[in-house]
Amino acid sequence: MAILLISTILSIMTACLVWLFAGSHLPPGETEKWPVMNNIAWYAVGAFLPIFLIIFFTN
Repeated sequence: MAILLISTILSIMTACLVWLFAGSHLPPGETEKWPVMNNIAWYAVGAFLPIFLIIFFTN
């Protein structure tokens, strides 16, 4: 349970950092971009699995 909580927190923090540097680029190729919270949520979803697997396999 703690691994899931840590992975979720780290993925949200990573998503915020990605959004700070990359900005609102989702969806690609569209002129109208999504709101900030949607971008951060999708960045967090994309970061969750790699962070979870790194934490899970290094413990």
